[in-house]
Amino acid sequence: MSRITHLEQTGVSLNADRVWRRLILSKFTEYVCSSVITKERNYGTPLDVKGIIEAIDEIITLQETTELTTATLFDNDVNSDDEDCFSRQNGLHHFTYQSRQSTLVCLYGETQLPQHYNRFTTPQ
Repeated sequence: MSRITHLEQTGVSLNADRVWRRLILSKFTEYVCSSVITKERNYGTPLDVKGIIEAIDEIITLQETTELTTATLFDNDVNSDDEDCFSRQNGLHHFTYQSRQSTLVCLYGETQLPQHYNRFTTPQ
């Protein structure tokens, strides 16, 4: 901030939105930054500070919803602190499903893939 103050004192005009944009985006991961930039590109104009914060909120909400949905669908056995079903790397939600088996477990607890189940074409 001292550099900004120095620039203002020397008479250099600053675009405050641009400075705030860089400060805000520097606190988030590359994924969040690129998502905000993509959103700006889709709008055709740079977002103001309020727009950037709203975009970041939407991105994080989507990540949290995805994490909760994935946990609900695939997390059958959460019983130890040693095996976290989800790991966070670099602030992003990279899902790592850890299982004692090498195959995915179907929702019914079987080791078959869903393609191997019978398909019923009638409501019965």
